[in-house]
Amino acid sequence: GCSTSLQKNVPEDMVFIPEGPFTMGYAIENNNEWGDMDEDPVHEVILSPYWMDKYEVTSSDFAKFLNSNQGAAPRFIEITPNVTVEYVDGKYRPRIGLENLPVNRVSWYGADAYCQWKGKRLPTEQEWEKAARGEEGLIYPWGNEWSLDKSNNPYKNSTGTEPVGSYPEGRSPYGLFDISGNVWEWVDSHYLPHPGNPVTRAEY
Repeated sequence: GCSTSLQKNVPEDMVFIPEGPFTMGYAIENNNEWGDMDEDPVHEVILSPYWMDKYEVTSSDFAKFLNSNQGAAPRFIEITPNVTVEYVDGKYRPRIGLENLPVNRVSWYGADAYCQWKGKRLPTEQEWEKAARGEEGLIYPWGNEWSLDKSNNPYKNSTGTEPVGSYPEGRSPYGLFDISGNVWEWVDSHYLPHPGNPVTRAEY
């Protein structure tokens, strides 16, 4: 999904994330041995207010964007039989029956260009994490206890993606859908370990 700075009018299908601090990162020394090394240390981040898309980008919406940018489209998406968008008779379109599924196999350049086409931008890593976990840094968008039925995850569904917004009980504290499960999402930030963490990209 996309993000944008504070606006006077509420954008369609976007949610407001208020100004202020939030807890970023995850303490990997825990009884469950959850987390990756570059998620430590937990630290406070203060953000300005912003808006974020409530839903993932659907194949229908992304097909419209591709048809408006056909010359660059091969940089934006990899069309394979498992992708929810197809190219037929010189036009991009959602595969039949998959119109409301999230678009997949999108490159970073495609995600970035789509957001600009919509008059928005990709969120930063910090913005995405606050929108996903709230101010208190929840483990999951819905809380700190795992629930099999609050997201499209491989333990529940091994057949692929599902229509966006299918799990209302799995919304984040700010009301974003599918923050956990369905498809991975891009942010505008380059990868860096969290402040104070000695792990670097070269060590992976």
